[in-house]
Amino acid sequence: MTPTDVAEQVAANLAQYVDAATNSRVALAIPGGSVADLVFPRFASLAIDWSRLDVTWVDERVVPADHRDSNVYAARRLWLDRLTPGDLGLTEQQPENNVYRILIEMLAVTLSKNARARA
Repeated sequence: MTPTDVAEQVAANLAQYVDAATNSRVALAIPGGSVADLVFPRFASLAIDWSRLDVTWVDERVVPADHRDSNVYAARRLWLDRLTPGDLGLTEQQPENNVYRILIEMLAVTLSKNARARA
């Protein structure tokens, strides 16, 4: 099985899980790195009720959220920004209503610039 096959299976499994979890919320903890490059575009193409998901990260780099090395940046670029308004409970007033990122900027004071925070 290739990495692409695995990414497609992960996306398919997420869609099946969300569909099966009727009338309940779904928590999704996501990584970054090379996984993001393969999986996030596939997430963006899924036709599921994103407003039922609560998304958080399992790790993040010690860089601002808009930095090219940030896992949050990758998620936005490859997935979250591709969703239509209203998905993930997004509104103009609360642009990331159901997306909970690690506030790495608060930790950066005590960690070296090359350290990684783990949830």
